[in-house]
Amino acid sequence: MRASTDKLQYHILLINARIIHQRDTKMKKRIVHVDLKGAQPLPPGKSAFWEQWCTYLSRECHVDGILIEWEDCLPISVLKPSSGTDTTSNSTRFVYTLDEVNSIVNVAIKAGLTITPLIQTFGHLEYLLKLEDFSHLREVAEFPDCLAPAENEAEEGINLIFRLIEEVLSFTPDISSVHIGGDEVWHLGNGEKSKRLLNEGGMTKIQLYLQHMNLVVKHLRCKYPHISNIMIWDDMFRSSDADTIKV
Repeated sequence: MRASTDKLQYHILLINARIIHQRDTKMKKRIVHVDLKGAQPLPPGKSAFWEQWCTYLSRECHVDGILIEWEDCLPISVLKPSSGTDTTSNSTRFVYTLDEVNSIVNVAIKAGLTITPLIQTFGHLEYLLKLEDFSHLREVAEFPDCLAPAENEAEEGINLIFRLIEEVLSFTPDISSVHIGGDEVWHLGNGEKSKRLLNEGGMTKIQLYLQHMNLVVKHLRCKYPHISNIMIWDDMFRSSDADTIKV
């Protein structure tokens, strides 16, 4: 099953890469988003897929780098439940070894591609918030996608994100760019804490969002000064004016 999935993903990614090559000929920098949730390719040494694909992106499509969203396939301690049990079947997830992660990164770099990790820090955190250890940090108890917004850097939720960032970045210590996600935080404003801040604190939903994301940015700038480029998806504040989002 893994081999067939690997082959199918290879052809899908080649099609996507061709589209980039054909449509975006005037782009100054071409970055391909590689989302590894659900159907991760076999690592170098077990399949030729990754090396062939990276070479194709670089040589044929003139892609400059990859935006790699590892999700839960990294061997990181934050995803190991403290109780030793996992009622969400996370224990059966596909996880690369440290050597495999290093091989994936090194093959991409050898092909001439830069690496930019994408770490979700607000929404799209199902793989983390589905765990019993962290379920109390959800914005809405019934849905594991969104973290409750942080007010300050001392809160448990934002410190979980800081810990996640530290572990993910440890696999690519020499990067100059990072992406902190931030898209599709659909349930923001529906949690009890958010309702209090909105109703009693007089905040708007976009202010809740920016307050949380600004804590992430400040943490990165303080702890990782070598990272000069911090990126974010824009959908949550796309309709806001410049003065609102200026921080």
